[in-house]
Amino acid sequence: MKDLAVFDCCPLFQPCATGVKDFALSHTQCREKDFRKGETIYCEDSFERSLGLITLGRCRVTKSAPDGREIAINVLKQGDIFGAAALFTKEEEYVTRIRAISASKVLFLEEGLIREIFRIDPEFCERYISYLCGRIRFLNKKIEAFTGGSAEQRLLAYVANSAREESGRKITPSISASRLALALDISRASLYRAMDALVEQRKIAREGKRIILLD
Repeated sequence: MKDLAVFDCCPLFQPCATGVKDFALSHTQCREKDFRKGETIYCEDSFERSLGLITLGRCRVTKSAPDGREIAINVLKQGDIFGAAALFTKEEEYVTRIRAISASKVLFLEEGLIREIFRIDPEFCERYISYLCGRIRFLNKKIEAFTGGSAEQRLLAYVANSAREESGRKITPSISASRLALALDISRASLYRAMDALVEQRKIAREGKRIILLD
């Protein structure tokens, strides 16, 4: 049974009035689906004209490189959304591949329903546009970050893109080694070797689960 609480962790939907959320959940174009660990949710030739909201679990977003490698783009968690690239377009191929990396639940809202929400809640439309602008900036940074190949290059690009000014230092948010390795699509052993090498080169410093970018 769908519950309004599914929207609480999603910045796009959370500010919506209760009536709008209730309208969306009760609509025939809204449904929730379960996915097993490792199951593909979207891929290049199999997707829906729907916006997906993760209500449980985690999913990995990857993109195929020209040389056949799968490049890790992002790891999505509860409250994150995907599928915007499938809406309001006639393209017959999706741009990335999305797989469940744990047992997951996804709430799918079809394109027609999103159009109706635009009509009854103009502020939702503005938040959706803002979300798309954020995705453009995020993906541009990812393209720059992951065109390189080595673990050291990927890690250094991640730190450069993620570090923020804090007390005169550029430091990343806290992230576990497991999650960072997953996001970079490398093993934990490769991650630790890359960290040690970059620390030795005085390019980064470690502070618990955070990484400092050195000048």
